[in-house]
Amino acid sequence: MKVPHQPLNPYTHNKYMLYVYEVLSLAVGYRAVVSPLENIKDFDLFRRLLWISDKESHNGLAARIVPLPETAVEVIGAAIRHIERLAQYLRPYEPEIAAYLSLSVSGDNPFLSMFDRRGKLVPLRPSILTKVLKDAWPFALNWQRHFMRTHLRDKNVPGDLVNAWMGHSEFGEEALGPWSGLSIADLRRLELVIQEILSELDIEVIEGWQRYN
Repeated sequence: MKVPHQPLNPYTHNKYMLYVYEVLSLAVGYRAVVSPLENIKDFDLFRRLLWISDKESHNGLAARIVPLPETAVEVIGAAIRHIERLAQYLRPYEPEIAAYLSLSVSGDNPFLSMFDRRGKLVPLRPSILTKVLKDAWPFALNWQRHFMRTHLRDKNVPGDLVNAWMGHSEFGEEALGPWSGLSIADLRRLELVIQEILSELDIEVIEGWQRYN
């Protein structure tokens, strides 16, 4: 017997995307710029690393590599499953939305998206975040960076390593660059401290959309 189609509540997807955004912003220190954590191809889940470019520089590309703690890797995996399952479920009923979602996990569309008032998927952008969070979560969009900086320093993480993680470096002084004194080993130690903070916050990995048919 064919299961009757039950309309998707866009609010459910939007709330889940906000959860993914907030957890990952804590875990990687991302600035709230044009499209946060835009491309899934920037994540290396096997090596637990993320390539970030969230800062304009008149000297050229300003980018950095940050570690992905265990919770972040698991949240990204759950988000991918959520998007894939949702796309599979919507394919017979909403093929355009399903196609957009599929492209999100292939790296051809922004990774994080939300339904707007018209029921269309749009990339998660600071302008949208400001509107949807202003009442429920009335903090500056970059609150995660300030929070994590304070807690990392409280746990005696060296200031140069914290600055590197946050992207506070001048051209030619980037972490892991030719003239940097930091190494992958430093990132791995930082990863453990970030994971410790996330665990202290009792952040859990939440599965999203579960239905397949």
